[in-house]
Amino acid sequence: MEVHTDASVVLNSTDSLPFEFSQFSHRVIVATMILIVSLVGTFGNSLVILAVLLSMKIRTATNAFVVNLATADLLACLAVLFDAAALLAKDGLPFSELLCSVCAVVENVSIGCSILSLASIAFNRLLLVTRPAIIYRKVYTPKNIAMLLALTWLIPLFLTLLPSFLNLGDFKYDPKYHMCGSSASHPRSKAFRILVAGVLYPSLLVSIIVCYVLIWRHLRRHTKMISYTREEPLEPITYTAPPLRQLP
Repeated sequence: MEVHTDASVVLNSTDSLPFEFSQFSHRVIVATMILIVSLVGTFGNSLVILAVLLSMKIRTATNAFVVNLATADLLACLAVLFDAAALLAKDGLPFSELLCSVCAVVENVSIGCSILSLASIAFNRLLLVTRPAIIYRKVYTPKNIAMLLALTWLIPLFLTLLPSFLNLGDFKYDPKYHMCGSSASHPRSKAFRILVAGVLYPSLLVSIIVCYVLIWRHLRRHTKMISYTREEPLEPITYTAPPLRQLP
């Protein structure tokens, strides 16, 4: 009696196995890359924050958003250290589940704040370069700057916590990737992530590009006007002496 083995059944059973980032050597490589990025980012962003705080001359409206960007990146660099620790652990999560959830939320909020800060800097430069100074000063008052800075944090915080309130997902340790992140607990969670990561943030990137293109066009037009004025030949100046008065 012959026993026939169906290869398709074996392939289907193999394909159905869930993926897990279980190779420890691969996890060490990824964790090392995360640690390098974290250390360099922590050092660089700390210098930016200290430079603005210690120097009165560079405390401008634009640098307020630069400090906000550096603060968001600094928090992200510190939060990913826990991801590196989770990747290097062999026996599950080496710290509490609550701390893992907090780190995942901080990472998502910091990334969103960084993108919004970049968009705010681009719009600030556009207004400063292409509009009169009086309009710039009216828009960027200390009160408006504080409100804009608060929005760069509140908007990504709202978008990060919204899935938890709508039961579309949660933030916890993911044993599949051995990292802290969002987990899908609803069929519509993927659509929400696509809406945020595939529509909202790319639209901000497009707005940043548009702002800098408009700045480039304005400067190019202004440079052409200056060069045309310098190349235009000057008309010769003729001097006509006044008639002499006749003596009586």
